[in-house]
Amino acid sequence: MNTGIVWLRNSFRLDDQPLLAQAARECDELLIVADSAAGVRAGVHRERFHAQSLAEFDAALCRRGQWLYLMAEDPVDWLPKLAAILDARSVFVNDLPGSEEASQIERLGQSLPQDCGLNVGRDNRLFDGLFDDPRLDRAAWPMSFSAFRRK
Repeated sequence: MNTGIVWLRNSFRLDDQPLLAQAARECDELLIVADSAAGVRAGVHRERFHAQSLAEFDAALCRRGQWLYLMAEDPVDWLPKLAAILDARSVFVNDLPGSEEASQIERLGQSLPQDCGLNVGRDNRLFDGLFDDPRLDRAAWPMSFSAFRRK
C-alpha cells in the first residue's frame, strides 16, 4: 500500500488542485493536512478567512469521503513524525514564491524518513514558474512588500 501525505498551505481548492490530482494518481491512500492557523504574521481578517476556507474545503472533501487533518504544530517538526507513523512513501507540497517558504520546504525534505520522498508541485497561480528564470534570484527579493515597492 502506497500512502501519501498532502500538505496544503494556502490553496484550499478541490476542483483545480494539481497537487491533489498528482498525489491521487501516485498513491493508494492519502492524508490531507493543513495548518490550523494562517501564520504568525496573519491579522485577524486573514485568520478568519483561513478558518472559513478550511471549513469549506473540509466540507468539500467530506462530500467525497475524505477529510482534512489540521496541524497545530510546526509542519517541519510534525510531518516527518506523521510520515514515519503512517509509513508514508511521499509528502506532497506546493512550492510558494517566498524565501521563508522555500527554506521550510528544504528543511522538511531533510527531515523526512529515508524511505519517504518529497514531491514539490506547482499551484495554479499567475506567477508560478516566475522564479525559474535564472535572472531572478529568489533570495535577493525584499522580505516585505514596502521594501519590494521601494525597490
